[in-house]
Amino acid sequence: MKTLLDSSVWIEFLTNGPQAKRCTHLLEDPAALVVSPINLYEVGRYTLRTSGEDVMDEVLGNMRQCTIVPVDEAVAQSAVALAAEHGLHMADALITATARRAGAKLVSLDADLLKAGLAHQP
Repeated sequence: MKTLLDSSVWIEFLTNGPQAKRCTHLLEDPAALVVSPINLYEVGRYTLRTSGEDVMDEVLGNMRQCTIVPVDEAVAQSAVALAAEHGLHMADALITATARRAGAKLVSLDADLLKAGLAHQP
C-alpha cells in the first residue's frame, strides 16, 4: 500500500524533532510514497524560511522522487466534503483527499487529522 506523509511528518524528520526517529523508516522507499502538491508547498515554504533556497531545492528534489498526485477537480470536491464534515483547514482537507484518491494511507502528526480518525501516527 502507498503512503502519503503529511507535511508535519516531513518537517519533523527534517528538523530532527522529538518524533523524528518514528518517521525515519517511512522515508526509506520513495517509490512507496505519494506526495500532494500541497506537501511540496508547505515543506518548501518551511525550508525556504528556516534553511534557505539551497536546502529547499534539495528537499523538494527528494520529495519529487515520490509519486506526485495532482490536485484536480475530483480531489477538490472530496476536500470540500472532508472540510465540511470534519472542520478541516484547506491544506489538511486537500492532503487527505489526495491520499484517498491515490488509495494511500495518510500518516500524520497533525492533531486535527488524528483526532478525526483520518490519519495514522508514524
